Amino acid sequence: MNKITCDIIEKLVANPGYAITMDSLSEKYAVSKRMIYNYCEEIEDFLTDNGFKELILTKKGSIAFTGNTEDGKNVLRLLSSIGLYNYRANAQERVDLILLLLAVEKEYLKIESIEEMLSMSRATLINDLKSVKERLDDIGARFSENKHFGLSIDYPEIQKRDMIFYIFQEMCDERKVLFSEVSCNPAVNFARKLLKIDRYYHLASKAISKAEKKNDIDMSDQDYYSLVLIICIMMNRIESGNEIYLNKSGFVESDARIRDFLDDIKDYLSRYVPISDQEYRYLSLCLHSFHFIISKSSISVSPINFHILVKNLLYTLSNHYRIQLTDDSILHEYLTAHLSACYHRFKNGEKLVNPFKDEIINNYQNDFLFLKEHVGILEECFDKKIDDDELTYILMHILAAIERIKMPKSLAKIVVTSNAGIANANMLATAISEHFNAEITDVLSIHSLYQKLDDVDCDFIVSTTPIDSAIPCIVVNAVLDEENYQMISNAIAQVRKKNSTSNSTYEVASKDVPSGIFVSDFLKEENIVLNKYAGDWKEALISAGELLLWNNNITVNYLNQMVSLVLKYGPYIVFADGIALAHASPNDGVLSTGFSFVRLDHPVSFGHDKNDVNIIIGCAINDTPAETMMLTNFMNIINIPEFNQKLLLASDKKEIIDIIRHYEQRHVSIKNKSFE
Repeated sequence: MNKITCDIIEKLVANPGYAITMDSLSEKYAVSKRMIYNYCEEIEDFLTDNGFKELILTKKGSIAFTGNTEDGKNVLRLLSSIGLYNYRANAQERVDLILLLLAVEKEYLKIESIEEMLSMSRATLINDLKSVKERLDDIGARFSENKHFGLSIDYPEIQKRDMIFYIFQEMCDERKVLFSEVSCNPAVNFARKLLKIDRYYHLASKAISKAEKKNDIDMSDQDYYSLVLIICIMMNRIESGNEIYLNKSGFVESDARIRDFLDDIKDYLSRYVPISDQEYRYLSLCLHSFHFIISKSSISVSPINFHILVKNLLYTLSNHYRIQLTDDSILHEYLTAHLSACYHRFKNGEKLVNPFKDEIINNYQNDFLFLKEHVGILEECFDKKIDDDELTYILMHILAAIERIKMPKSLAKIVVTSNAGIANANMLATAISEHFNAEITDVLSIHSLYQKLDDVDCDFIVSTTPIDSAIPCIVVNAVLDEENYQMISNAIAQVRKKNSTSNSTYEVASKDVPSGIFVSDFLKEENIVLNKYAGDWKEALISAGELLLWNNNITVNYLNQMVSLVLKYGPYIVFADGIALAHASPNDGVLSTGFSFVRLDHPVSFGHDKNDVNIIIGCAINDTPAETMMLTNFMNIINIPEFNQKLLLASDKKEIIDIIRHYEQRHVSIKNKSFE
């Protein structure tokens, strides 16, 4: 057996009854069809020799697993029990395992010991050591060979841990391996045992999950499982006497929420291993370097800017698709969190890689090109061009929302998850909804699904990776193909047979509790000016800002920043039908919550390509959930044409306040009905 045969068996077992063509396997593994036939014969012989003769069917250029779920589990258990002696590790796997052995060993490791542990011949080992030395030279580690003692690596502890982390990632999809707690690949299983992953995994995952919940933090699967792996490696190194040392320059100061998150992880893990101040600093450094934290309830940098940027983008998209996206709080939430993370990646020089970029661009070319033409405002704010990897993730969220809004009535209840991230899970969910009468009861990250398995209400799960659960699971590709659609169709048909009378409607409703405060509560008549003359956009904006300044809502610095933001980022504050929402960051000088309203006697240009501005609304709010929700609700009603028209025709200040209050109350009333 080798890596390819193990992969094929795992793929077959994940989709019992479905034939996989030799052509598709040949293309996937970049080998000849003849070689694939040889691999399939080897698989048949392996299963036959171990009592599974009737479970593999090969015919008409395809291969299928005909057993049930329990048969599949037995096959995987058998495969996971194979040692390296009966496994043909490829050159890359052999080099990775040698590097891991040397990194874990405290001093020297004899060549004979490596031969025995990896079931390698002396000739193969000597040849592989050339590649090992090249890899170590590339990262600046010193490789020592001593005829009496053996081999060793001279490398600082922090770099050793990084090396172990990245080697493990190279060897396997660490999210899947950590998650399933067992691998069908003997090389990976050897690495798991060497690093004692099984010993530390549950402790690490429980510590992170508890800290997530307590601090109201949401992590992506990639970040969650990467942090689990880092903690597993850390605990292994501590117990083997390889603690880390960092000077003060190695400590990264984090905000209060992340410090609390880190403190909770440390408190839990300290019950099992001693977590020194040095190790605490190491974890802090890892959290910063990998940007693990994405919180739905708070955004660390200029949160009001992100909310307004998203709303501006959604307005443009709504006009293009002729679908009301500005009211979709789920989409607003995901995009705001993604842009916040994107901002941090640019700031830290990090690169996001979307493995499904090419597929998304090919399948949704027109949508991608339109989005690319309309992200200039984001690029100006970030002062950096947004690459295709970032854009395709943003597009996945948008397309998911469009299809969610079109959601038809359903019969089968489905939970969707993906180890490629929540954006991909949303894409899968909307693709399923477009093709089938199916109620998507939840879209979850992998680790969140496992935490909620006991409470999940669905007929089956659609996932890009196998799920160890009593609930049936359909394993699909990150972008659904015809085979995947057929599998889902068959599963839905089975549900209908079980319960032909079930019928339910999926409704998109805000997950947020409607705000109890309104802009109209903070807009006073003395802060309203009607039919004001302004020579240009600066004069118009300053007029709205000065009203807030005179009423002690803001400082002079805040007023200056209101102008600076437009100078720096362009007219992103301009909304539909000529309304500009003038603002700055709360930290720039908000003294008290307040709004101002200036209606011009003639429109002025802010540089927007379509909308000149008739109305400027000055905004001074604090970064609290209630006030952020108040602003979000208000931005939704700004896009209503009749609302804007009434503001332009209002005869006095009191009528302006009454119009705004009426539409705010109506908007919240509509939201409340969605909860009934």
